[in-house]
Amino acid sequence: MAQWIMVPDGQTFWVTIGTNNALKSVATQDQELALITYHGSSGLLASMTDENGWTTFYE
Repeated sequence: MAQWIMVPDGQTFWVTIGTNNALKSVATQDQELALITYHGSSGLLASMTDENGWTTFYE
């Protein structure tokens, strides 16, 4: 499910919420800012990829 948020300076961000009610992605109209994955049953953060393509993995 995608939702948008407009911040006070007028920027609009799109956030995508997964079926587990966790944040999946954050984007602007022009660019994906973050992609987020989670560990299966625990729901803990597994990885986050930023707008430059760098991925950080979490255990």
